[in-house]
Amino acid sequence: MRFAVGVNYAPDEAGKIQSDLAGIAASGISDVRFLVPWDGPPSVLDDLEALVGLVAAAGLRCLPSLTCSPGIGNIYGGELLERQAAFAQDAGSRLRGHPAIVAWDIGHAFTLASPPPGGKLSTGEHGSEPAAERTIAAWSKKLADAFRISSALPTTVGTTSDDLTHDNNVRLATLCAPLSFASIQGSNVSLPFVRERLDAEALPFLAMLTAAFSYKPVLVTGFGNPSYPYYTDEENAAYCTRVLGRLQQDGRLGAYWFNWPGSDSPVTAALGAFAREMRETVKARDMPMISSTYYYRTLPTSMQTLYDAFLGFIEERRG
Repeated sequence: MRFAVGVNYAPDEAGKIQSDLAGIAASGISDVRFLVPWDGPPSVLDDLEALVGLVAAAGLRCLPSLTCSPGIGNIYGGELLERQAAFAQDAGSRLRGHPAIVAWDIGHAFTLASPPPGGKLSTGEHGSEPAAERTIAAWSKKLADAFRISSALPTTVGTTSDDLTHDNNVRLATLCAPLSFASIQGSNVSLPFVRERLDAEALPFLAMLTAAFSYKPVLVTGFGNPSYPYYTDEENAAYCTRVLGRLQQDGRLGAYWFNWPGSDSPVTAALGAFAREMRETVKARDMPMISSTYYYRTLPTSMQTLYDAFLGFIEERRG
């Protein structure tokens, strides 16, 4: 299977979408990821179907990612969960088996959009689990089942670095159990353990943690530092190439840069050059890992300790 190289794309002006997608395809990039508001206007399904059609016409693949309005409330149960499931059923049916869709992302940055409730439940033997864990797992299963039945396509979910640097009362093993693969996104500017601002091992470390805790293959659905002025285009391009190489060597499914930077960007050139190498995915060979229960209980110490161990592990493994 080919290592996927993509970008996050936010359709802005209707008249520019075709030219943007043509520019993305011409660069050599294969995938685009975009957000789909399940609580959006009545035209949202028509807009989604039209956009997927344009993606396919450009010779690209896409990862539609469900999102919602900030502050909408508790999306993990009740009426809001039923609305999401109905949307998944309708969207999946409209685009059933569409060859341009890589997978459905059931919830972009869901813990930021709707923070899970706090609290812990005792599991005996001095153990505990988040009180919300089973609720979040049930939410994931309901939406994954809706897409699986209606669309016959894979599913994932939009976890972020914040779900690993903090205990957001989500556990990846139960969250990702019904999904085809796990996802992670993050930027060096929000990671407390990076050695320096262009540390190319930080995102691969997050991907390794995601794989270890979810027991699933991992796609990096967002990486890079494009909106921060103290990163030059040239620095971002070099960083992009290094991170892509490490992720591919580590056995990840692919990686998408944060936001389409335009046809003339050095980052686009870097993404395209890597994509045109047509590297295959490889079997992941990750270091031994502690349990997620112990990891979250001992944050932030566990994160820094594991990152130090990861650096030693990959130095030896990569030779």
